[in-house]
Amino acid sequence: MKAKEIFNRIREIPEAGVIAAFVIMCVILSFLSDVFFTLQNFVNILQQVSVTAIVAIGQALIIITGNIDLSAGSTMALGGVVAAFLAQQGWNPWLAAFIAVALGCAIGYLIGFLSIRLQIVAFIVTLGMDYILRGCCYLISDGMPISYTNSVSVLGSGKLGIVPVSVFIMLFLIFFFQIFTKKTVTGRRFFAVGCNDKSARMSGIRVERIQIGAYIIMGALAAFAGIINAGNLWTADSVSGKTLALDTVASSTIGGVSMSGGSGSIVGVLFGAVIIGTMRNAFVLLNISAYWQQVAIGVIIILAVGIDRFRAK
Repeated sequence: MKAKEIFNRIREIPEAGVIAAFVIMCVILSFLSDVFFTLQNFVNILQQVSVTAIVAIGQALIIITGNIDLSAGSTMALGGVVAAFLAQQGWNPWLAAFIAVALGCAIGYLIGFLSIRLQIVAFIVTLGMDYILRGCCYLISDGMPISYTNSVSVLGSGKLGIVPVSVFIMLFLIFFFQIFTKKTVTGRRFFAVGCNDKSARMSGIRVERIQIGAYIIMGALAAFAGIINAGNLWTADSVSGKTLALDTVASSTIGGVSMSGGSGSIVGVLFGAVIIGTMRNAFVLLNISAYWQQVAIGVIIILAVGIDRFRAK
């Protein structure tokens, strides 16, 4: 096989660009830090990005259908606070976790109903819900962290060997939703709706149901991620996840999800989250001020969206 044919086949892989960027970043950092290219450091990076990557799956599905969710961080915080609060009140921890995830689904449905059925701009609905849900966190917890040490905490703090349980959960969800979006009829409908909702509707797809479904999935994943985060910290805190919404949008765009909807890859989203986590890890290892992290992430987001628009043209 000729080199040109190999290159063309690689270029056809949707995740090729973000994987190449990650590999280049790793090669450069391996020369800058002796600690970076170690198994333990990579495990630490995966653990740090596991919560972001799980929520980014839901954000990617929403963006693919042509919408956005800015309330992801508050939904995550509320999921952890509700699970911890109910467990503290004597409820079975697993039942409390189930109720928290169900609440996340209800929040997702409400957002979808307001933005899709009632045609209120998703940006405004999710921004408003972000304030409402964060306020609910403070009301339930009285502004204080809630201890979360029970059998469910293993989802965040447990390990299988040296690999955290949260990493296995993240990889399973990435694999599941990659298969769902690429190999099932329902999954492909998310892309059809994002490409052209009018054509999708004319072909018999229930567009509103798909769009609301994306918000429900997002709510469930965000609440579940909140439980994992609380288990990892052994504490559910009302202030957690304040930058999560932007991190999930960044992970999605860096991972190749088009902000105009209709295209993207769940595996790409994972690499997008890992790139952000690797960059933050590098800033710590190289002793660079954390303030530059925000600058670097902002530049990467703009570049990713710019490249997406260039490819679209």
